[in-house]
Amino acid sequence: QLDFLPFQCDRCHKVFCKDHRQYDAHHCTNNPDNIVKRCPVCGVPIPLFKGENIDKKMSAHIDGGCKAMQPQSKFFRCSLSGCHRDELIEVHCFLCHQNYCLVHRLPSAHDCSKLDDTSNSSSSSSSSNGKAEAAKAKAREKLKSSIGSYKQAGRLHGDDSVPDGQRVYLEIIFPMDSHHPPLLFFFSYKQLVGKVLDYVADIGGVENSNNVYGAEKLCLVDVKRGEVLESSKSLTAIDRLESGDTLLLEKASKVSKPQR
Repeated sequence: QLDFLPFQCDRCHKVFCKDHRQYDAHHCTNNPDNIVKRCPVCGVPIPLFKGENIDKKMSAHIDGGCKAMQPQSKFFRCSLSGCHRDELIEVHCFLCHQNYCLVHRLPSAHDCSKLDDTSNSSSSSSSSNGKAEAAKAKAREKLKSSIGSYKQAGRLHGDDSVPDGQRVYLEIIFPMDSHHPPLLFFFSYKQLVGKVLDYVADIGGVENSNNVYGAEKLCLVDVKRGEVLESSKSLTAIDRLESGDTLLLEKASKVSKPQR
């Protein structure tokens, strides 16, 4: 629209007619009333203008524009014979290193051939110790790379007040029916497993009724060993749990106990 008396916005410095000279009328990008929120899934900034509902705006973004929720061009087939399930993410068994679907992700669920080897392993020799140290070094490099990737994608969560030397990084896989991509978290090694569960369930938007008597409970499963973590223990008290490990958040009724 042409105007004999154009108005220049004193914040964004663009020129507008009398109908759009107000900050709200032209959605001024420098309006202090505007708020920018980040998508909890992909980390992209979502501008929120005065009067707009954050829940509706975020839902519209996730349903239509969120990159993390877009259909993936690559799928990962379960390695279990007879299972034809495809997943959007890779879930490797720590023991046999094969890829499985979320239903058969635990060693006991796919009758892992390496399960017995772990319970009857002999004492390590000097050469095996050297291999173990090399494996740990490789794991540290992989973790460092993962932290950078998750941080860049806005999918790294934790309390920044926890000193670097006390942090335990854990990748969390959410329940299959939540359709939530994995996230990387960091916690103090003194943190209780129950507190960790509450935090990741809240970030992932997973219903948590663990404090409700008689309700179905959530649990955290160590994907590497296929064992449920005890809520009353601290992370440092969990045997063989290391920074960089993957945990599965799942309903207790869907987690089968390993058969020895």
